[in-house]
Amino acid sequence: GEPGGSGKLTPPLVPTLDRGALAAMREQLKGHETQTTCWDHPKMTELYQSLADLNNVRFSAYRTAMKLRRLQKALCLDLLSLS
Repeated sequence: GEPGGSGKLTPPLVPTLDRGALAAMREQLKGHETQTTCWDHPKMTELYQSLADLNNVRFSAYRTAMKLRRLQKALCLDLLSLS
């Protein structure tokens, strides 16, 4: 419902997908070089690999800090103002 309590239902933020939309999404994510279908966005796959590359850092505190920093930069959270 709405925050004002009017009793009206608002449409969902994410529209429901039918079979046609899912098929279009599959086509969109199809890798043209390898002719394979993946469900992850290429940038997300790149981020996963980038984070996996940090698994070689010996100490867990450093490894965690480096992964958080890389994730922060990838999502541009370092540009977000907290005030």
